[in-house]
Amino acid sequence: MYNPEDNHKVTFEEIVKIAKKLYVPIIAYKESAKSFTTKLSIIHTHLIEYYLNLDFKKDNSEIYEEEEKLLENLNSLFRHNANFNRYLINVARNIRLNCFNNMDFILELNDHILKIGNIGVFRKNIDSRILSINQNLELGEVPLPKLKKRSSETKYNSVKRVTDMLDYDKPDKKLFMHVMYHYPELYECPVSFISSDQDFMKKSNSSLTELNTQNGLDISQIQTIYIYDYFDKPAN
Repeated sequence: MYNPEDNHKVTFEEIVKIAKKLYVPIIAYKESAKSFTTKLSIIHTHLIEYYLNLDFKKDNSEIYEEEEKLLENLNSLFRHNANFNRYLINVARNIRLNCFNNMDFILELNDHILKIGNIGVFRKNIDSRILSINQNLELGEVPLPKLKKRSSETKYNSVKRVTDMLDYDKPDKKLFMHVMYHYPELYECPVSFISSDQDFMKKSNSSLTELNTQNGLDISQIQTIYIYDYFDKPAN
């Protein structure tokens, strides 16, 4: 939702259009902002090096071609971040068009970086974009677990035990644990847990089964959905 160059953006926009209520975990905002800033830190040096030495008085069409060559170079170095590379080049280009010298540009770019890293600002932008697509959507949040009570800690640990059985990526593990920590009390059930990550959905489904088997948790009111079982998957 944040990156207009992301291949999954169109699909999630379609989901937002038809949804009545959407729960977004706080941990999802935090991990997304963290991912953005991590990717940015990787290519930041390349951007700064180019724009610090750029003659801002050159013809815009000439600079545009140089920026496209810079993008090609970034894609060759960091091919897995191609969507993000395009996003950041577009951000840099828009900033450049409103700046008159190198230092003004660097200050504006750094300000953009800081805003991405600010969870509050990042979340506000995401929520605003979601609600601009569907103004009638009820937007809910999945808060971070609060473990001050023994009963809360027991529930959290019961979810953790089943996730420890599988090799989740760390952000995915946190996301599943936070979603299930609040199930079913937080949600208007039945509820769907959706993702564009097929492997994550397979692991989540296995963990749901384990929660039912080991803890007797009624999982009849929640289902995992890999969105490309229902939508056409982007080419890249």
